[in-house]
Amino acid sequence: MNTKAEAQKLAEQTAQLLGSGWKPDIWENCGWHAKAVSNCRRWKVHVHVVSNGVRGYTAFLGEVDFPGGYWAESDDTPQGAFDKTLKAALADVLHKQELVLMAPYVNPTRKKR
Repeated sequence: MNTKAEAQKLAEQTAQLLGSGWKPDIWENCGWHAKAVSNCRRWKVHVHVVSNGVRGYTAFLGEVDFPGGYWAESDDTPQGAFDKTLKAALADVLHKQELVLMAPYVNPTRKKR
């Protein structure tokens, strides 16, 4: 984005598209960038812009105020990016849970010294 005002407008639009519980956020790093952040601050949806307009969105899910996230997915809409990221996170967590629950628990014997 070329200007702070453009970034602010896109951040506000993105937060509005996601609904209540989202706040706009902008930052400068070799150009202006825009995102919407959830009230819990674990979700962030970044706006991707090219010279002819918005190219898409990437949603991140991670620790509070963590830059990026453990899971991230992109889509043409903010809600689509959010939905894809949630689906990926749930699938990953369920898979890991299954691995733990299905693994036989073997208590190692310890040699006395």
